[in-house]
Amino acid sequence: MKEEEGQGQPGETASRSSSWSGAELRRLMPLVLIAFVSIAAMAGGLGKMLRLETILTYHTVLHDYVDQHELLSGVVFAGIYVIAIAFSLPAAVIFTISGGFLFGWLYGGVIAVFAKTVGSLFLFLIARYSFSAFARRRMGSRFDAVRESFREDSFFYMLFLRLQPVIPFWVVNLGAALFDVPLRRFVGATIIGIAPAAFIFATAGAGLDSVIAVQKQAFEQCVALGDADCTLSLKVADLLTPTIAVAATAMAFLSLVPIAMKRWNKHKAITGR
Repeated sequence: MKEEEGQGQPGETASRSSSWSGAELRRLMPLVLIAFVSIAAMAGGLGKMLRLETILTYHTVLHDYVDQHELLSGVVFAGIYVIAIAFSLPAAVIFTISGGFLFGWLYGGVIAVFAKTVGSLFLFLIARYSFSAFARRRMGSRFDAVRESFREDSFFYMLFLRLQPVIPFWVVNLGAALFDVPLRRFVGATIIGIAPAAFIFATAGAGLDSVIAVQKQAFEQCVALGDADCTLSLKVADLLTPTIAVAATAMAFLSLVPIAMKRWNKHKAITGR
């Protein structure tokens, strides 16, 4: 009887590892809810509002309200920004530019760093709760080896991922949870990594009034000439230059230098060269 029971255990283990448990499904629900809300919001037309054209349309009203209720406006704006990041809405750049436009480059930059850090932390903690243990169980020992290698230099990897302008912000948040990045390193690398871009975009937003004036002048000239296709448009590309993107990419790769030096020193110690 004991032998039969012992023979049945591997099959039971395999069955458990290949099936979804109720606990795993419950843990995944917060992430599923976040994904659902994000998709529903964008499909419902929120994406059309989260554009610079909205600032172009309501810039006078927005400025007047902020002038009258600066503190309240800052708190509400920061709260909405946190929610946008926590629910992975693709609007971080728009919010940062808007913050600079409404509150100035310094205050707007500080709000952006705060909101992106808090929103990222919320998603990171939810994701770590939802699927960190699940991923380790499903992917096995190979994933554990990769995870431990990443954790060893996780601060610099996170710094690189925060500085680079290509990989979406929410992907980095989920990846950090998947690889079980320590909380302090996650927060520290996030603050340091997002600060340069936050203040760059906030500064661009602070100069938005002059860009709006140029756009309006061009629109009025178009109308005066009788053109039927005259439109007021404002895009992120109107505010930023390729030099900024190149600088951000260069900073990102510089953050990997400590890892490269560490690996090089290990190689020298092993080979004696």
